[in-house]
Amino acid sequence: MFTPVGPPNNYAITSGNGTDCVTSAVVAYDASPTNAEGLGPQSITLIRTPLPFLQSNFAGTPGANLTTNVPTIGGAWTDINTNPMLLVTGGFVRAGGSGFEFLVSNAAAPPSADYSAKITLTELSAVGHAGVASRVIDASNFLRVEYNETSGAYELIQRITGGDTILGSFTHTISGAEVIEIITAGSNVSAKLNGTQIIAPVATALAAAGVVAVWAKNSLANDSTGLHMSSLEAT
Repeated sequence: MFTPVGPPNNYAITSGNGTDCVTSAVVAYDASPTNAEGLGPQSITLIRTPLPFLQSNFAGTPGANLTTNVPTIGGAWTDINTNPMLLVTGGFVRAGGSGFEFLVSNAAAPPSADYSAKITLTELSAVGHAGVASRVIDASNFLRVEYNETSGAYELIQRITGGDTILGSFTHTISGAEVIEIITAGSNVSAKLNGTQIIAPVATALAAAGVVAVWAKNSLANDSTGLHMSSLEAT
């Protein structure tokens, strides 16, 4: 209940996904004194700020499997295709070898199929692919946004029954630490780089919420080469 008593009164609420989400509000006003000047039109604005359902800074013992990491928010990790990703000093994670695909999911359940997942990529050398996946059902069905060192571009990819389709791409030379984000909304998926949209919403056939995962491929097994990832968050 909000009770403005005179202009100007601004009220804002922040809330997140899930059962605590604001769905309605009631605005009430004190009775005006006799002969009081009218207050004019009244309004209230509700600002919805989603809360993370998964958050990890990849803390843990350097060289240990990502599955040993305890997220700040979220559940347990699973090596979907049994190829381990390894923790690196400084809050990073990397592929645990070369010539393989790495897909490590988290058990945290999204509140719906509409959410975003973002991760920070840092290039130590121009080799491999890495990114973040969403609506992950299994190793054969998921969405991902990755940086592809071979093509020199961020790519938004849909995998269905094991087959990959590039839904969109953004040619770019990675520089320093960059935040890449995948956003699903209804039957569409899009991508942002450092908060700016780089791939506009495009249709996807993957409708189920699934889970979030960290993804990499063909990255060198070395703490000082390839693409390293840090600061994962999904809301």
